[in-house]
Amino acid sequence: MNKKALFCLFCVTCLAFDLSGQSTSFTFSNQAESSSLSPTADSIAGHVVAWGDIDGDGWEDLFIGVFSYKGRTNMLFRNKNGAFEFDDQEVFRFPTRSTGMVFADLDNDGDLDLYFASMPVEEDKKKTLLDGASGNRLFRNDGKGGFTDISEVSGACPVDLGGRGVAVFDYDGDGLPDILAGSDPMPGYSGSQTTTSRLFKNLGNLRFKDVTKEAGIPENAPGYGVVPCDFNDDGWPDFFLAASDGGNRLFINDGKGRFHENEKLNELFKWQWTGGDNMVCGVAIGDVNRDGLMDIVLGSHFLSPWYYPQPVRLFLNRGEINGGLSFEEVTLQAGLPPIHIKTPHVEIRDFDNDGWPDIYASAVKFRGDSIYPIISKNLGVSGKGVPKFVTDANDVNDFPTLDEINFDRTHKRSDFFSKSRTKRGLPILPLVPLVITITTGSWTYSWLAGGLSFLRCFFVMKR
Repeated sequence: MNKKALFCLFCVTCLAFDLSGQSTSFTFSNQAESSSLSPTADSIAGHVVAWGDIDGDGWEDLFIGVFSYKGRTNMLFRNKNGAFEFDDQEVFRFPTRSTGMVFADLDNDGDLDLYFASMPVEEDKKKTLLDGASGNRLFRNDGKGGFTDISEVSGACPVDLGGRGVAVFDYDGDGLPDILAGSDPMPGYSGSQTTTSRLFKNLGNLRFKDVTKEAGIPENAPGYGVVPCDFNDDGWPDFFLAASDGGNRLFINDGKGRFHENEKLNELFKWQWTGGDNMVCGVAIGDVNRDGLMDIVLGSHFLSPWYYPQPVRLFLNRGEINGGLSFEEVTLQAGLPPIHIKTPHVEIRDFDNDGWPDIYASAVKFRGDSIYPIISKNLGVSGKGVPKFVTDANDVNDFPTLDEINFDRTHKRSDFFSKSRTKRGLPILPLVPLVITITTGSWTYSWLAGGLSFLRCFFVMKR
């Protein structure tokens, strides 16, 4: 085995560490062959994934978007009773840098369609379809998992938009799911001709209208991370944009088809020392202190976090105060430490089923030959409703993405996926997901590692 493969391959047996007096066991077993993800997905530069039962058989299928204009293209895997089969549909054979995607029933016909965001390219100051590379696309499902590209006629895929984060929600309450496409904040890098995220109103029959301006979304509102949520509990979905320049923004739905911002809150959410390669990418929503209000967690992608480590930041939703929505940053009080590597994706889940939502940061910790995901364990609430977390985050040196799914349906707990390293052994932007499975009394992990040179799947070994 060459050094590259040896460096990247995760072969782990059993390990444990102490979390505030609690011993947590992890067990790994390589199941790449039995899952049929290898060698099919070897050498894929996976960057983003979407899960969904595209053919109605009751099993969640997997779509992997690549981050490369050359080499392997996007890949769809059908889930057949817990084993995956590569479905090489011609419609997905185009090179691109995938950045966001979601399966959703956009025409309310009972099957899942696919909205796909990616980075076009720029050549001589004009966006071109270099080698077939493209921006956002919309694919219609025929009900059996066969897809047709309807991007040009959909109205949801403008040629000037280099997409990033994607969210689907019914912003105006008409029963049709709308699309919010976050823009790329670096036009010169992505080929996008705009830094404004776009809101596309669903007109029915997979036709959309750009209502960005009339909905009150201003120019220069990029979105690396995009998440909808009813923050003020008024029954209307709001949304949050995590932006590369640190100007993270919360948009409140007025229930009449328009959104407004609170400058005081935006100032609170702002992340200092951002710009260029120092970006805020990840945003997750969850009720971490169990007060019935949805809180916000942010993750960052800083150029040199080993010199200037950044914590995952936590903002508690304090509800309506003096007639306005209020948040409080409690990162330090909650015990969330600086992390010495990029954490561009975050997630909130109760990983150990103790009733308290934990925080996952998209980095992993190596100790010898063993691998640890970075999960800040929620110990419960102290005074003033501030949760306390304990995190083992020293000497981290990798960072995966997360997209929760229980792909084999063997339990009712969370799974998620992760990536590995580049072919040079260097961590890069998050690649394909990893599967985490938590069982009673211990955490057992299933791992799908991905990189430019390999892909391996590690599935749970039951205790």
